[in-house]
Amino acid sequence: MNQNSLSTDQELRPGESLMSLNGNYKAILQTDGNFVVYGWTPLWASDTWNKDSHRLIMQSDGNLVIYNKESQPIWASDTCSNETSQKMRLTMQDDGRLVLSKDGNEIWAAEKK
Repeated sequence: MNQNSLSTDQELRPGESLMSLNGNYKAILQTDGNFVVYGWTPLWASDTWNKDSHRLIMQSDGNLVIYNKESQPIWASDTCSNETSQKMRLTMQDDGRLVLSKDGNEIWAAEKK
């Protein structure tokens, strides 16, 4: 998958990534289960290595979630809302920020470690 964003109900599988348009930053669901944002070095991580991560999905309820093979959540952005939206978007920006937006408004960002 060579794109810079995920929209509602789209997902990443292990080994798939989002790449900033300028090519300097990448958010990847690694095969070890960790979801990591990279520049020249790791900038942020979900700390889910060795937890059997199977997929990362941008849900319509506003939550970005990593599920294991048994469909149990093992990490979430904790941005769930009672209002669903088909305009959810996770974007790997050219400045290295991984941003989650709802209806065009930022609701979460991966903070650099």
